Amino acid sequence: RSGRNIPMDPDKMRDIMLNFVTKGWSPSVLAPYYRSPRQLYATCFAIPPVHSTRAPAAFGEDDTQGYCWAAHYKGELVYPEDIRFRFWGVGDAFLVVNVAGENVLLNGVEARLRILDFWQNPSGDNDKYFLANKKLRVGDWIDLKAGQPVDMKVLFGEYAGGAMAGMLLVEVEGEVED
Repeated sequence: RSGRNIPMDPDKMRDIMLNFVTKGWSPSVLAPYYRSPRQLYATCFAIPPVHSTRAPAAFGEDDTQGYCWAAHYKGELVYPEDIRFRFWGVGDAFLVVNVAGENVLLNGVEARLRILDFWQNPSGDNDKYFLANKKLRVGDWIDLKAGQPVDMKVLFGEYAGGAMAGMLLVEVEGEVED
C-alpha cells in the first residue's frame, strides 16, 4: 500500500481479481494493495496492443512494474431515450464489465479459465472476430430507460507482462452499419 514494488505472482493476482469481481466489486478486497493517487477519466476504452510496461506510466507510475496491475473505472451510463445494447470487448490479459450490479462481459484467456463459473454468455458470436491481438467476446444485452442513470464498472489489467490490449465496443440492437 506504501507504493513500493512487491513482486507478485500472476496466479495470486488472478485470485485477487476473481475475489474482487465475485464479492460484488467491494473496494475492501483491494484495500491492502497500492493504489495510484492519480485518477484518470475515460469516455471510451481503446488501448491498442502495446507493451504492458507502458500502462503504469499512463497513471504517472513510471517506477511501477509492467505486470500484475489493474485499472478500475467506475461511473454511470445514461441515454436520452430507451435503448437496448450490449458490449463487445477484448481484454489482454483481462477485461470485466459490470452494469447495474451485474457482470455483463468478460474477456481474457487467463480470466476465462478462472472466472467462467460466475459469468458465461452462450452467444454464438463469441470468438468470431479479432480486434487488437485477441478475439472479441460479446456481453449480455442491457436495457436502459430514458434519462435513468445506472452504475457501470470496468476492470482491466495485466497478469504476466508482455503485450496487452483492451477495447470496449457498443452494439445497439437493431442498428446496422452500411
